[in-house]
Amino acid sequence: MYQVYHKDSKATSVKNWGYDVIIPSSETEYIEEKKIINDLAKLIEDGRRTNNQSSRVSIYREALNKVMELAVELPTYQRKDLCVFNSQVIDGNSLNRDANANAGVLNRIWELDYN
Repeated sequence: MYQVYHKDSKATSVKNWGYDVIIPSSETEYIEEKKIINDLAKLIEDGRRTNNQSSRVSIYREALNKVMELAVELPTYQRKDLCVFNSQVIDGNSLNRDANANAGVLNRIWELDYN
């Protein structure tokens, strides 16, 4: 999390989130974003200070919620598929509920039901 999201990271990814514009901006600009970035940095630092797994899970869960507040990306756990659909258009019960490496949620897409 430090390399990708921390305000002091030297990775180029933080430029994608606009940190290079937000952090040095004036006191009247990006007030909400700066607060989120500072809160996120503190959570990441807190997470790095402990080896207790349950504490880290709780801290990083809160940190990922901060990432969502910035609305820069939707973080998901590695090696997990994610499918987003409009439930007002597609009946979610008609999606493949037993998705695996060979058959994703949209497997047999022609059998989907629409609302």
